[in-house]
Amino acid sequence: MALLIITSISCSDKELPDFCPDEPICFLSIFPNPTESDATLTFKSDKQFQDTVKIYHLNGQLGWFGLVEVEIGLNEEKLLLTELKSGIYLIELGHLSEEYSTRLFKN
Repeated sequence: MALLIITSISCSDKELPDFCPDEPICFLSIFPNPTESDATLTFKSDKQFQDTVKIYHLNGQLGWFGLVEVEIGLNEEKLLLTELKSGIYLIELGHLSEEYSTRLFKN
């Protein structure tokens, strides 16, 4: 599994909508979607912590997992997806007992 997160950018100076004030992570999205090679996972956090990212194929098979350093504000994680086969994937961020997810379509 050669998938890597290659960058982490905190953008706390950006104006963000307050979608979920009682949650540690919100405003979760991935772009471009669908993608052929890489994509950027974007989310907002009101806290600073270490988190896990897992990518599952819809058949339940774990395709990759790793750790990210979550910063207060807008976070962007660039994902290299060239090793993943075409299909539909579920990307999960897990913090303590909470899990946040979004779908990814890989061409």
